[in-house]
Amino acid sequence: MDASWENNFRPGFFPGSGSQDGYQIQGRFEWGDRTFTVQFVVRVQSGSTEYASLIALTTGTATFTMTRDANNSFSMLIQKMGFNVVELGNTDGIATLQITGVQLYDATNGLVTVTVTTPQNGICQ
Repeated sequence: MDASWENNFRPGFFPGSGSQDGYQIQGRFEWGDRTFTVQFVVRVQSGSTEYASLIALTTGTATFTMTRDANNSFSMLIQKMGFNVVELGNTDGIATLQITGVQLYDATNGLVTVTVTTPQNGICQ
């Protein structure tokens, strides 16, 4: 699986922005359209529920979780994701599909919910 997140930041440093603790601060923090992409290859049985959902380009939530131990984990919930699907092959009833996840906006829940567990205090405050 290959996943990426891009905030598409726009530079905001300019003379007179000021400084804090001896470092220049950004005058304005603007971003462009945020994009999340995920791509993977999967093998599924032709005619299965999973195959039918992918081929029908069914949308739904997607959760990505990475866990090191009980004190260190990361979970990202994409509120609504669609898929672009390319069938690479189909041998003996097993289909190989290349999937590209397309993040969509959910009118109720927005784009993404991230949960981070760490023993380090003061992160993202």
